[in-house]
Amino acid sequence: MPRFFQILSFLGISILLAIGFHQSADARPDSKAKLPAALLAHHQKYPDCVPLNDPMMPQEGASFSGQIDKNTRIYGILCEPAAYNAPYAIYLVRDENAKGAERLNFADYERDSGWAGSNLLYNAYYDQKTRTLAGFSKARGLGDCGAQNKLQWDGYQFSLVEYRYKETCDGKIDKPFPLIYKRTMRTK
Repeated sequence: MPRFFQILSFLGISILLAIGFHQSADARPDSKAKLPAALLAHHQKYPDCVPLNDPMMPQEGASFSGQIDKNTRIYGILCEPAAYNAPYAIYLVRDENAKGAERLNFADYERDSGWAGSNLLYNAYYDQKTRTLAGFSKARGLGDCGAQNKLQWDGYQFSLVEYRYKETCDGKIDKPFPLIYKRTMRTK
């Protein structure tokens, strides 16, 4: 892996650890898994992602995969190499040959425009042990502002559990961003 991407990877993981998205050694997804041909064909239909064979794409670390349950895998494919935000297309594959790949959408928030949807998850991380998917979109390289989201596998899909957002870039990265959404569990 080129030194530049090692540094980006380190910074991204360090910040995720600092905000509470812990990565244990047995929870790391497989970052060297071969992507199924049907998934690659499906992915290449989307014009918002740079082709994986583009010279600007890193040779390693451009994708990850992990087992969710007996019949379901998650795949993250880097859409475009960038300085501090790595946008990933996230797919669920519910069959062995990946012909039924489903690209996921995610909640996104901006103070001025409110809630929206996005089919990219920035600086994505999947924890196989807890079946949690997390993202961190930095508003600038330091990572002191932006958005953080956490999703939990509910047996069929990933559901938003919490969303944090900090608009003001103030140089402080020592505490979690303000919580603007937290899922509450219904009681019967």
